[in-house]
Amino acid sequence: MIYATKLAQVLLDAAFDTACAISGITFMRATSEEQIHDCWKIRHEIFVEKGYIQPKPNGMFSDAYDPFSINILVKKHEHPIAATRLVFDSSEGFPTEHLFNINLGTEMRKKIAEVSRLVVSKGYRGGDRLIMLGIIRSISRIAHDENVSHLMCNMPKRLKNYFKKFGIIFIELAEGEVLESHKKARELIGGYFNQQILHPYLIDVIATKRKLGIS
Repeated sequence: MIYATKLAQVLLDAAFDTACAISGITFMRATSEEQIHDCWKIRHEIFVEKGYIQPKPNGMFSDAYDPFSINILVKKHEHPIAATRLVFDSSEGFPTEHLFNINLGTEMRKKIAEVSRLVVSKGYRGGDRLIMLGIIRSISRIAHDENVSHLMCNMPKRLKNYFKKFGIIFIELAEGEVLESHKKARELIGGYFNQQILHPYLIDVIATKRKLGIS
């Protein structure tokens, strides 16, 4: 049974890699300065397009959490089309805990990374699931490498329901009263909070991988 599951995973991985090769799509950890700046540029482009932020003079959008993050960059024929990042605990904490009144606990936060700044260029959203599947796959591999058991995020419920279609298991976090400090933190992406009703979640990485049959 274990052999059959592993064989199925190998075949799925091979099929996915073939589809990416045919489409000219690559997924990578952004490690060079150029790759990281590509992430910040596409993040800026899409956040401005959606009215979440005002344009920045340098055409890039970064924040205090980026030095403590692993960025994922997606390219099609060498042109950036999507990006996201995993933020790890640091002296800055996690973005979501500054945006919402939540309590993570000392032990739990050691096992968490936060998925944030997920952006996909217009024309590659919704119907083109290859992009999103690749991003999920990349996040899963980094979570495994970094011994992360839970991923934190915040999003509208409709978006959570969209990701549930991929088999992702969400845990809704209890929210306390929004304080002035949370309102202040939200000003960085004020347009996003003006347009959306957002909620904080954890994703159970181990349970999700078990459900999907991923080793």
